[in-house]
Amino acid sequence: MKRFAKAIALFSAGSVIGTLTQVAKGKLGAVVLGPEGTGVINQLTNAWNLLYSVAGLGFYNGIVRRIAEARSKDDQEALALQLSTSLIFLTVVAGLAAVVSAALAQPISNALFADGGQHASLVAITLISVPFAITAQTYRGLLSGCQLVRPIVTAQVISDVLGLVLFVVLVLRLHLFGAALAFSGLQLLKLALQIATVRRALPGTAILPRAAAFSWREVGTNAGYGINGLFMVAVGVLTIVIVSRWIIAARGLGDNGIFSVAWKVASVYFGAIYASASSFYFPSLVACRDDEDLQARVNEAISLYFYLLPPLIIALMTAGEDLMVLLFSPEFAPAAGLLLLILPGDLFRVLAEAMGMAFLARRRLLPYTLTYVLWAAAFLALSWTMLPRYALIGVAGAYLASQVISAAAVYLCARRSFSFTLTWPALRALCAGVLAAALAAGALSVAPAPLWRYALGAAVLALWLALAWTDPRFRELAAQTVANVLRRRGRQP
Repeated sequence: MKRFAKAIALFSAGSVIGTLTQVAKGKLGAVVLGPEGTGVINQLTNAWNLLYSVAGLGFYNGIVRRIAEARSKDDQEALALQLSTSLIFLTVVAGLAAVVSAALAQPISNALFADGGQHASLVAITLISVPFAITAQTYRGLLSGCQLVRPIVTAQVISDVLGLVLFVVLVLRLHLFGAALAFSGLQLLKLALQIATVRRALPGTAILPRAAAFSWREVGTNAGYGINGLFMVAVGVLTIVIVSRWIIAARGLGDNGIFSVAWKVASVYFGAIYASASSFYFPSLVACRDDEDLQARVNEAISLYFYLLPPLIIALMTAGEDLMVLLFSPEFAPAAGLLLLILPGDLFRVLAEAMGMAFLARRRLLPYTLTYVLWAAAFLALSWTMLPRYALIGVAGAYLASQVISAAAVYLCARRSFSFTLTWPALRALCAGVLAAALAAGALSVAPAPLWRYALGAAVLALWLALAWTDPRFRELAAQTVANVLRRRGRQP
């Protein structure tokens, strides 16, 4: 748990910079582009994510797994073979996909916005950057498989800062067109930084692909993960695209911009959790010797997640309305109400993913895939049902309900596949976190004034802390954190 906690701490420190840059982008974008422009950017980003998922062929988890195996055996030849093969194959596929998508920019624009192709140039500029991102992701897979957390964080921080500078310059000069250019330029920056980072972190590794090291066998090995990963990521992105399209049709671009902001706030602030899961947690599951070791590692992750996330969720829900005004503009204040449902939904999403990654580590892909499809189907069905009656709050409620259904399904599958059970410390942390999030959402939804919101939020946070403090492992982790902070301060002159 200590190494995993350290990895999360590093990603959290890096995500502070990432959060600040996202906040600055969001504020500038809200002021310059407004809710409608924000809605356009959201749909362009969704389309980019979909193409990125398809062009990446879902190989990422397979790359990380193969490199983690090669690294554990100190097999440099296998590592080089996997890297060269993935770089050549994925870059060619992504390049072809980007060219075809740019050529079809007009019909894609009409499908996204029902605009007769008026945003075709923005679509082309956005989608043509996918090959840069795919190649950068392959290099990141190398670093993740080697569990090199610090270089990953350093590269991310630098790209966040440079991306913000690029965004500010281009949006102020070119508005919506500049936002699309800045997004594509950021992908090229990330690629350059990943290459430089790999060269520094792994000096003995050949970082440029060699045709002689290409192996169709390696492609085939990744294909199992690829088909599964491609399908799942495509389903996830397509689900969000469809829901956003429904919102645009029913409520307009402005409401879609408000929904996208609430969605973005949750994803930005949870970034450290998701980054640590792919770059440290998953490779550590691959190294587990047996199901007993796997179960212990999953329970440790659940405990740690539910030590860290509840106070963050309570704080975001409490300050939601003020944050929306501060970070974006008063027009986005209604997004705060959506956070009361989206953030607890993300709590269950993290729970499902912590258990679900065990299936990936053991290559038991069918139950993992089916539970994800169940989430997508539930979210779509509930959104379709609740959007006409309850507007955006109905979509947020659909998201929460779908994530609860998903977490329950993953747990039942894990119990059947690995005889998985929640240990008492993990169950206690889970129950305390869910209770605190539910109390905060309920209390804040009826709070009459800002002062009451903060008072109720502080009361719920104190209750959660009192419950968590009964756990000896939480007290130990808190004591270690305080000791590390004091030690660092003591070293300062």
